[in-house]
Order: sequence, then structure tokens, then C-alpha cells
Amino acid sequence: MADNDVQKVINKMSGIILSHHHNIMSYAVPPVMILPDIRKAVGKDYPVFVDCGIVSAAEAFKAIALGADCVLVARPYMAPLAKEGTEGVVEFFTKMKGEFREFMNRTGSKDLKHIDPTVIHRMPC
Repeated sequence: MADNDVQKVINKMSGIILSHHHNIMSYAVPPVMILPDIRKAVGKDYPVFVDCGIVSAAEAFKAIALGADCVLVARPYMAPLAKEGTEGVVEFFTKMKGEFREFMNRTGSKDLKHIDPTVIHRMPC
């Protein structure tokens, strides 16, 4: 994303949703790989959501640490919904929330504001 593209987005949109629809565009770069650059380009106060590859609390935690303000989860709860209905979805998100809190505890993150790139180890691609 070029600097002038960033300014166009900031001036005309309320936020960004990073997504690449992996099954449709398998050649696209995963959002978490460009998330730190996007965050740096738009600044800390501009909303950035990630909508791809979030299948567990680990992925959600990494996305937040790399600069996402929010993660969107869709596909992972479809099986519990089909199998157990509403109760399955509630159970899925309750488990995911507990796992997310465990990642926060392990990294000493008292709240979402304390989750930043220093709490994860990035491996070179």
C-alpha cells in the first residue's frame, strides 16, 4: 500500500478490514504478514480489523499483537452451529475466550492495550 493510498483510505473510510479469502485467492499474502506495515501506515488510532485465518485464540492473539483492533471469526464456529446449534457456538466462543485469556496470562498482558508485538516471537518467512 503506497502512502497516497493510505491517505485516500484514511480520508474516506472509517477503518480497514484485512482479508484475502484464502480458498478463493490462495496466492494472496496472509493479512498477519502485512498487518504491522498497515498499522504503521495508518497510525495507532485508525481501526484495523482482520478477517482471515482466525481459527483459534492463538491466531486472534497474534493478530491483536501485530496491530489489529479486532478480529472477525466466521468459519470455525460453523461446525458447532450445525452440530449443536446455539449451544455449540456459545461453547466454541467460551473456549476461545478462555484460551485467549490464557495467552494474556502467559505473556503478562493485563488487558488488550498490553498486547503488542513484544509478546510474540516472529519467525522469518
